[in-house]
Amino acid sequence: MCKWTCSPAFRRYMYLVTDVPGRSGIRIHKGSYAGATDYGFRADFLGCISFGRGYAQLGKQVILHTTAVTIADLEDALGKKDFWLNIVGEHSPIT
Repeated sequence: MCKWTCSPAFRRYMYLVTDVPGRSGIRIHKGSYAGATDYGFRADFLGCISFGRGYAQLGKQVILHTTAVTIADLEDALGKKDFWLNIVGEHSPIT
């Protein structure tokens, strides 16, 4: 379940992904970088989720495009109401 709640860390309302075994505090928010910091990559997430409208290569890192607009569109389309999220596989833009 994804619930529309206020994030103390971000000080704004956003979706919180609940009922994930062994995990808590998973948010859906904007951010373009999702790299492994121990390998020198930038990361905007610590286990959270974002959506965008494409990928791009920036140096050695792949980034996600237009996340702020995409997240705002998602929130508007869902009416900021709770919804069920079902993740059925994994995908990586890097081949």
